[in-house]
Amino acid sequence: METQNLTLPLAFLAGLLSFASPCVLPLVPAYMGYLGGTAVIGSADEQGRRDVARTFLHALFFVVGFGAVFVLLGASATFLGRMFRDYSLLLQRVGGVLLVVFGMRLLAGGWDRKKWTGAAVVVGLLTLLLSNSFPLQRIGEALLMVAVVLAGAGFPAAVQIGLAVLAALLNFLSSYDAFVPNLVTSLLIGLVVYFFNQADFFYGEKKYSCNRASDW
Repeated sequence: METQNLTLPLAFLAGLLSFASPCVLPLVPAYMGYLGGTAVIGSADEQGRRDVARTFLHALFFVVGFGAVFVLLGASATFLGRMFRDYSLLLQRVGGVLLVVFGMRLLAGGWDRKKWTGAAVVVGLLTLLLSNSFPLQRIGEALLMVAVVLAGAGFPAAVQIGLAVLAALLNFLSSYDAFVPNLVTSLLIGLVVYFFNQADFFYGEKKYSCNRASDW
């Protein structure tokens, strides 16, 4: 049996099993009450055939509407999955830079520029040692991480902009992806490096921790 034909009975079985799940089973009385109520109201009119047809149409449109929602959800998930697969390199690089920025903002609160510089050197060396890319590409990635970390060291805005541009340029030179995705990734990395180092996303957590410390 082909794989596609095999998945159809499995999908049908999964649908039957999901009917007994805690998310669906409590809704069954409401469904039955809705359809049964339609039949009871219609029976008072003594129009048996029209009552059955009305109840059937209610049940049919209910199932069609319910199924359409899940079909749209499945189609959306498939579309997003293909998009993420096609742009996986973009997501990996931008997401990695974003994690480094957030991690340094949480770890290095209150550090002076010497500590930030030391952290940048350590992160760059770790990137150089742990990367499995080609030698020149590894050097570019290591310098990229150095620029990303140094951008959060509290330098003047002109220096931060220069570091963001440098990070974008290093990403563009160290990536062997196609031109347009590589350009988009580099621009996003430059924007992340500059703007996410400007905004203080963790001000609320710092304020809360300071208030707790003052209470003690």
